[in-house]
Amino acid sequence: MSLEARFSVPSRGLDLDLTLAAGHTLALLGPNGSGKSSVLDALAGLLTPDEGSIALEGRTLWSGGTGEVRDVPVYDRGISLLAQEPLLFGHMSVLGNVAFGPRSRGVADPTAAARHWLDAFGAGQLAARRPGTLSGGQAARVALARALAPEPALLLLDEPLATLDVDVAATIRDTLADVLVGRTAILVTHDLLDVLMLADEVAVMDAGSVVESGATHDVVTSPRSPFAARLFGLNLVHGSVAAGDTLVCDCGEIRGEPSRPLRPGERAFAAFRPASVAVHITAPGGSPRNVLSATVSRLEPQGAMVRVVAGDLAADVTAEAVSQLNLRPGTDVRLVIKAAEVALYPE
Repeated sequence: MSLEARFSVPSRGLDLDLTLAAGHTLALLGPNGSGKSSVLDALAGLLTPDEGSIALEGRTLWSGGTGEVRDVPVYDRGISLLAQEPLLFGHMSVLGNVAFGPRSRGVADPTAAARHWLDAFGAGQLAARRPGTLSGGQAARVALARALAPEPALLLLDEPLATLDVDVAATIRDTLADVLVGRTAILVTHDLLDVLMLADEVAVMDAGSVVESGATHDVVTSPRSPFAARLFGLNLVHGSVAAGDTLVCDCGEIRGEPSRPLRPGERAFAAFRPASVAVHITAPGGSPRNVLSATVSRLEPQGAMVRVVAGDLAADVTAEAVSQLNLRPGTDVRLVIKAAEVALYPE
């Protein structure tokens, strides 16, 4: 493993156990306040844990609490952190900003390294400019070039595209997709496109700890945490197995297709897409289906559809259906899902 981080920061509610293979990019996901940015700060040396250890490429960067105490300075960790704001040096030119890291590391030609990375992000023409004259998209390109110019052993990116308009973000994302190949990086994001295009692995945090992790494909297609399910557009319902294909949960019973044989009493969860959910005012007759009672909490635009959010569940319906059913917050509804559209997984 390139990165092994096991540490706690009780004052921030952090209790982390995280590993990352060399040359892989990890997408770090989680609700606001779950501790994602604090993790990056601790890895970079800007936040000191209470106990545990952080090692990168076999070198201990920090350890404390019990045993050996070690704290490698920020400048000597071989880590670049790009925070949510570019934080460029206002008194330097763009070229000076990007050359700062290579120069600090003793690179023979820091200016050449800076020009290489500015060109990589399509910002070579900005070299003589001052940061105060840059647009948001230009500043983001320069900040990314500055983060990569020292050739860090670990690159930390804290929502680098979040404040950019769609077109600029798409262009920079395409560049990052090439740049990150073979590099060890952690990317904090709330954007599904970032996850799909940039990440080899995904870790989901909640309340300061990693609650789910795995290869990107596995987490995207079979999320096990409520946050990941919402981000990837799935409904997730936890419960206990009553029979091989039936789950008992707080909202009733759900039948589905098990991913493997399930035992009665085993903890499991059901996953299904909002597009598979039909909304009715009264339970329909006909073929056996899952019918769950719920109350509409809000309506959200979802492209050409409307997302009906009812408690922890969501359904995507047409605007015409919303009008015909007179749906609004507080409306009691029946959510109907065919068993064939529901996948059951063990927890």
